[in-house]
Amino acid sequence: MFRGVRVRLTLWYTGVLATVLLVFSIGVYSALGTSMRQRLDDNLRSATQVTSLALNHETEEHGGREAGEANVRLVLNTMHQTSFPRPAIAVWDGSRLVAEKPGTAGLPGATLAHKTDIRASTSFSTLRNSAGSYRIATASVWVPSISAHYQVIANESAEPIEAGLASMREILMIFVPLCLLLAAAGGYFLARKSLKPVLLMTQTAEQISSHNLEQRLSTGTSRDELGLLAETFNRLFARLQEAFRQQRQFMADASHELRTPLSVALTATQVNLQVRNQNARELYEALEVVQSQLFRLRRVVEDMFMLVRTDNGMRDLTVTSFYLGEVILDSVRAAKVLGDVRNVRVTSSIMREACFIGDEGLLRQLFLILLDNAVKYTPHGGNVDLALRAAGDEYEIQVSDTGCGIAAPDQPFIFDRFFRADKSRSRRDPGAGSGAGLGLAIAKSIVELHKGELKLEHSGPSGSMFSVRLPCPAIEAETPSVSSPASGVMQH
Repeated sequence: MFRGVRVRLTLWYTGVLATVLLVFSIGVYSALGTSMRQRLDDNLRSATQVTSLALNHETEEHGGREAGEANVRLVLNTMHQTSFPRPAIAVWDGSRLVAEKPGTAGLPGATLAHKTDIRASTSFSTLRNSAGSYRIATASVWVPSISAHYQVIANESAEPIEAGLASMREILMIFVPLCLLLAAAGGYFLARKSLKPVLLMTQTAEQISSHNLEQRLSTGTSRDELGLLAETFNRLFARLQEAFRQQRQFMADASHELRTPLSVALTATQVNLQVRNQNARELYEALEVVQSQLFRLRRVVEDMFMLVRTDNGMRDLTVTSFYLGEVILDSVRAAKVLGDVRNVRVTSSIMREACFIGDEGLLRQLFLILLDNAVKYTPHGGNVDLALRAAGDEYEIQVSDTGCGIAAPDQPFIFDRFFRADKSRSRRDPGAGSGAGLGLAIAKSIVELHKGELKLEHSGPSGSMFSVRLPCPAIEAETPSVSSPASGVMQH
């Protein structure tokens, strides 16, 4: 492909240059020919004018045709020696040759009389014979003193012009192809040199696969378009490398999360099948173990399915208008049940009249995930607080706890799928979390579906705080019909 590009670039470059040189050569050749012919015509015109003036002057001064004509011959001889040595000049009175001046590059008058009509009124004409091409200028002279008409004819060979133009043609025929040849060679060399980085990038890109995504294209020191292209490809490979890493990690973590409950359920089933004549209580306990593991397995699969649908843009929002405070209060009530089990106090400070348009079910899941995480990682006797307030054109929801915090090295990865900051912690069943490290990833996807932002504000030994920012909708529809107390901030 690149070889074809080099050839096409060379052909285009050579074609454009050939067109320019052709137009230039034609223009120069035409201008030179016109200039040389114009110079010859001007010289012949001057010769006829000088002869005409001399004829009038000598005839008037010496009177009569014969007396004046004799002096015209002398004038023509003088002209031959001084001003006009090349053209041949002849003065005719009808068909009679009055005077003649031979020229080094002109035809004699007698020869000219047989080749052209000396009485023609054409100013300029061209005569071609075996000797070559001749340019002829004719002028009619009126002599008032003797009331007579004379014809002055000057001619000169045009062969120098033809020879000069022939030389010019030879030069152009050699010069133009030579220039095109050099231009084609230079253009091909430059095209090859310019496209060499692209060829190297292609060869490197062909060697990159899923097994060596860390390899990068060489950008060199160039900051031109090719360097920018290489940098763009390198950024693309970096994104692909990260995507492959996340995919491999996702597959590994998903396999682990799915294998554990399957292994437990299978082991419980096999153990009970090996022992015959078990009582009903033992079988019931085995079924409870299998059921709990299947519930856990179902939650993991459902969470994974939700994340996949969100990534593929297949997750549709069920948009309704509601009070955001009421949804948060319901989530807080559910979280209080979890907190009572762990002796964790759950409080809230909520704007009850915070109207919102979005997916109510997904937002309930979002707040349950954040509250469940806060409760699970808060020690006995600790506190979890959820606050909702308006911040400009956004709603800000803050979930804070008094837990042990998240280690600094783990904080950049807490929203990754299957990531758990404390992998040694036993998994717990209550609440919205699945214990598989998918909770915060789901929460982040829910917030992003609502064009909001979820981030960890701070985390340390004194606790952690997560912040959710959701855009305030411009509600033009009627106010949501929910039973809520008067406006204000409710403390729970």
